[in-house]
Amino acid sequence: MKQLFFLVLLLGPIYLSGQKSIQKASSTFNNNLELRVGYFGNNIWNPGLIVTPEYTIEKWTKEKKGKTKIRQVVGNANLGFFWNPQTHVGTFTSLGLAYRKTNNKKIQTTIGINPLGYYRAFLHETYEVSNEGIVTSKPLASRGYFAPSIIIGIGKKKTKRNWFFNIHFMLLNKYNLGNQSLGSIEYGYRFGGKN
Repeated sequence: MKQLFFLVLLLGPIYLSGQKSIQKASSTFNNNLELRVGYFGNNIWNPGLIVTPEYTIEKWTKEKKGKTKIRQVVGNANLGFFWNPQTHVGTFTSLGLAYRKTNNKKIQTTIGINPLGYYRAFLHETYEVSNEGIVTSKPLASRGYFAPSIIIGIGKKKTKRNWFFNIHFMLLNKYNLGNQSLGSIEYGYRFGGKN
């Protein structure tokens, strides 16, 4: 019994300090994690939705003459879609990094690159002709492309949520005989985090 009591006294502080470290790490992770949700408009008028979790990798705060400026390096993962009524539904996902600068008036400017991107186009009405000349409908016809992108944006940091407006330039590789660029806008809000 004395040995069990001694073991509990010896290992108890290790367990308690481990719990504090886990809670601190979890709190830091939550403070650095934000969720960006917004309208995604391909060529402005083709409606869609985009959801992007963002994680602050590095942050620098500079104070000079009572003015605070913040610079951040943010990792992000985009997931979204848009609907072109005439041709197809486009879905995409990408991973990348962004550099965000917040001035003393809480105006944010962002530039980012997503080198790992994938775009899939699901076509509306597609038909297939067999060797015998029989035409049949092909449901859920689609085609995928490697699609890196860059993002340029502005926004405003507020207490609970931050609004933003981003412009996306996506490059679809091996689209027909060459590469095809897609220009899109994103407008929405960023939630969570304390950065």
